[in-house]
Amino acid sequence: MATREQLIASMRDTAVQKPRAVEVPGWGTVHVRKLTVGEFDEALDENPKDSNRLARRAALLLCDEAGERLFNADDPDDIALLARQPLELLRDALVEPDAGN
Repeated sequence: MATREQLIASMRDTAVQKPRAVEVPGWGTVHVRKLTVGEFDEALDENPKDSNRLARRAALLLCDEAGERLFNADDPDDIALLARQPLELLRDALVEPDAGN
């Protein structure tokens, strides 16, 4: 069993994410980072009638190789562009291949 100090040290390591590269037809290689617990909590507080919830999640997760976001979840133009994308492309980019197994 890990001590509190060991667990905290491990959590500090896992908090630093390396984005994964994903090949998406029509987009090429994109990078995706994992959703954090804090971001998940924020998503629970979102307006359920917001028709752009998925686009806002995508804006948080699509990033460059260093993990810097490429889109701004508060920018209406960014959200509109993401919202117009085919669902399959966003799904292919955001869902890890073994996530369903």
